[in-house]
Amino acid sequence: MVGLPASELIHQVVAGVQPTGGVAQHHVDIVGCRDNPPWFTDRSYTNHSAYPYRLQPCHMSESPFDVTIQVAEITDAEPFPEANKPELFKLQLDVGDESLQSAAQLGYHYDPDELVGMQVLCATNLGSVRIAGFKSEALTVGIPGDDGNPVLVTPEQTVPVGGTLY
Repeated sequence: MVGLPASELIHQVVAGVQPTGGVAQHHVDIVGCRDNPPWFTDRSYTNHSAYPYRLQPCHMSESPFDVTIQVAEITDAEPFPEANKPELFKLQLDVGDESLQSAAQLGYHYDPDELVGMQVLCATNLGSVRIAGFKSEALTVGIPGDDGNPVLVTPEQTVPVGGTLY
């Protein structure tokens, strides 16, 4: 079942009308507000005993992320012994319309040769930082593995380079 638009759901709840189809089915339509949770927890206003919380509308942006996360293909990878962090690699990334550099601590789980040709996700609009003279222009996205060291986040299938996460 397709849920109501968030504005209609908010109107119904605040007016004390039980939303058509039940609140649980419409929850997804209003999730994503970072400033306030979708079920605003101010109990001072109760318009209907079945709904002890009022909803507070919020501004929804085009993307839930404050950063741009794009698919990149690693075109070159090499160890970075000049850096203070262990297992750091210098990466060259192709993000479609440009090439970027990234320093990533990947040596715990990867060899430089196996990284070349791999598609990864990277944050591309955070600015740049210099690490031991190397300009890192993108943050290659990873999550901690069982040992606590970074494991790359990669697309499950080959996708167009430069694609943006949404």
